[in-house]
Amino acid sequence: MADSYKRTADSMNDGSNHDNDAKRARTETSNRVLHVRGLPLDVVEQELITLGTPFGAVTGVLVLSGKGQGFIEMETEAHASALLAFYAAVPAQVRNKTAYLQFSNRGELSKSNLSGGRVLLVSVENVYYPVTIDTIHTVFQAYGHVEKIVLLNKQGFQALVQYPDSNSAMAAKIATDGQNIYQGCCTVKIQFSNLQELTVKQNSEKARDYTSPYSAAGGAGSTLLSGLLGHPQGGMGGGMQSLGGPMSHGGMGMGVQSMGVMGGSLGGGASGSSVILVNNLDVNHVTPDTLCTLFGTCGDVVRVKILFNKRSSALIQFADASHAQGCVQHFNGCPLFGQQLAVSLSKHSTVSAPSEKDTELGLCKEFSGSPLNRFSGRSTPPVAGPSDVLHLANLSANIDEAQINSVFGQYGSVLNFRYFHNDNKMAVLKMTSQEEAVAALVALHNTQLDGKTLKVSFSKSGFRG
Repeated sequence: MADSYKRTADSMNDGSNHDNDAKRARTETSNRVLHVRGLPLDVVEQELITLGTPFGAVTGVLVLSGKGQGFIEMETEAHASALLAFYAAVPAQVRNKTAYLQFSNRGELSKSNLSGGRVLLVSVENVYYPVTIDTIHTVFQAYGHVEKIVLLNKQGFQALVQYPDSNSAMAAKIATDGQNIYQGCCTVKIQFSNLQELTVKQNSEKARDYTSPYSAAGGAGSTLLSGLLGHPQGGMGGGMQSLGGPMSHGGMGMGVQSMGVMGGSLGGGASGSSVILVNNLDVNHVTPDTLCTLFGTCGDVVRVKILFNKRSSALIQFADASHAQGCVQHFNGCPLFGQQLAVSLSKHSTVSAPSEKDTELGLCKEFSGSPLNRFSGRSTPPVAGPSDVLHLANLSANIDEAQINSVFGQYGSVLNFRYFHNDNKMAVLKMTSQEEAVAALVALHNTQLDGKTLKVSFSKSGFRG
């Protein structure tokens, strides 16, 4: 274990000087709490939660404000050990900073720091369009059965949302905190409430008990949800932003998925549209070329436009509507530059040609006939969703496995490699994770490798032997 893993939280905070044997014994004693250092000084709880969720349920986090440090409490010691082992081999990255993890001498976080409640305090800021109890129910039911909602008589919009268990509440907090209900407005802020049970004496527009069949059907005077979230007051441009979906089985992260009624309509999309809306982009790294390279695995891209007023969103037009529908089916939740993408059909039938300003800023680009496209106009390309297995084509006969492993190893760990044929022109390559495979694909597709233009896609058949 590197020296940087041997310093405990206490020695860093109080300046105490223990001998090396004491430090080693303390950090090698496993428990449920991990100390994290090397974080951005303004790190937030959600970023710590994101580090832990692929390895099990995160039952608590604590940020040491202004110190670049924090604590993650896992549900079990096994989950904590798995997390530590992984990040010892693959250093954790938080906003391009390398974070270091070790076992803490804390057995657990104090009760006040636990994020294990089942009631969320939901605040909505920048309320440009009306938010009602039905709006809140539609958003939060995607992460588990919402038992009760109570609106608070506070300045600004606040509500309490009760789930049957803490896992559902945690999934909802991870996916929705800091997101917009409607595109560009109605920003959600989430905290855990100290309450464990909400009391609803009578169903109304201020309080609702969804464990009652009457409430589940809508309750007295409830608004029909069809149309409520699509174009509020007829003016919401791209409709509602997809906020994400339930955490995948086993706590494997916050896969953004279609949210029931939000799946197609919240992007304002029609079933025959050849344009998709992609939300939750990393504004510092994503370019039109990046998006064409990634989504071009589903079909030929005609045009990409990153929205001028909302750089974390983009419209992508395909040559065929089936290509767009394949993207929504396969790419909702795809990881890209540390973000989970939200993908839906757009209400637009085309993407407007780039203006002079769009071109100057690099926000919009034409891709008809681009070498980044893979399918040469085929209407039904062999679509494969994002995975940890990549298909490599147009390889040089002179390049060997070690060279390929070296090139792709820049983006993660190569676990397996196999040529398809004796001529060594095609191969499949398995990375440690889907996120690493995506990073390798967007960086290496259509680049030169030993004098040949490398073609990279996701493998449809997976890795076999």
